[in-house]
Amino acid sequence: FAAPFTLKAKKLLQDLCKDELPESYRNRWENWRSELPMLERMLVPRCVKPIDFGEVKSRQVQVFSDASSVGYGSVAYLRLCDNEGRIHCSFLMGKARLAPIKACVTTITDPSPASTVTKLFQHFSDWCRQKKAVAVFLRVKTILQQRRLKRINEQHVPSATANDKASKLNIGRSSLTVQELEEAEQSIIPLITN
Repeated sequence: FAAPFTLKAKKLLQDLCKDELPESYRNRWENWRSELPMLERMLVPRCVKPIDFGEVKSRQVQVFSDASSVGYGSVAYLRLCDNEGRIHCSFLMGKARLAPIKACVTTITDPSPASTVTKLFQHFSDWCRQKKAVAVFLRVKTILQQRRLKRINEQHVPSATANDKASKLNIGRSSLTVQELEEAEQSIIPLITN
């Protein structure tokens, strides 16, 4: 919600990071500072569905991105349609970034409006969330199978119990690998096609 406001300050700081504040920037800086107290009055509704809205018949997450020479931003909205045909859009998430200081060739690792939109889409995508959940379940299944085999082979050794406790802590904390996500996808596809 505050990105249009904070982006102005980030751009000023980017332009002025190495020099004293020149007179040409002083007005921009003072204008921004005078608007700062207005942020206290900004209210953000936490409920995405209005109280007087009817029964929701359809939901869509819509992602939009735009860019300028100063910066770029992406936003995700939830679009609701009720049983009376009324439409309501709610802000879900937004990201804003400054454009690079120097014009340069964009590499794959550089953040861009397209990559920001992709990240927002993935955040709200049921398929990606389902794939990640299945990958975590498969990881847990593998760890439990390894523990079971270890217990069968070693007849409960105290050091094995300590290792089990350590692996318990790491089940969901480490990032999923590409291989784990691919295995999850391969596990889901037969269930969908049946």
